[in-house]
Amino acid sequence: MDIVTHGVLTVDTERRITFFNEAAAAITGIRPHEAIGRKCDEILRADSCETDCLLAHAMTSGRPVRNVPTTITHGDGNRVSVGMDISLLKDGSGQVVGGLQRFHALGAVPGRFERMG
Repeated sequence: MDIVTHGVLTVDTERRITFFNEAAAAITGIRPHEAIGRKCDEILRADSCETDCLLAHAMTSGRPVRNVPTTITHGDGNRVSVGMDISLLKDGSGQVVGGLQRFHALGAVPGRFERMG
């Protein structure tokens, strides 16, 4: 997942990050090891987290969220406009076990081409 250009993170049912790819690190300015285990709203600090959590909406409705524009806060404090997609992760019996958030910057991103390693 580190070769894709979109930020990708997965969360469990408590919204704790279980995976965070390199593109997510570049877009957010947060390194993967700093994000894993923390709640997604602490890392993304998205406008939608404060008003209408897109992940909660997907989990409640059972339907994915597609290309919703929102603004996140980069680790340096700058605001970054992104398009957000959310899909539910389910186990073999169809029970929701988490979510997958995919996002891409809609404009320039600070440090986008630096490897966050």
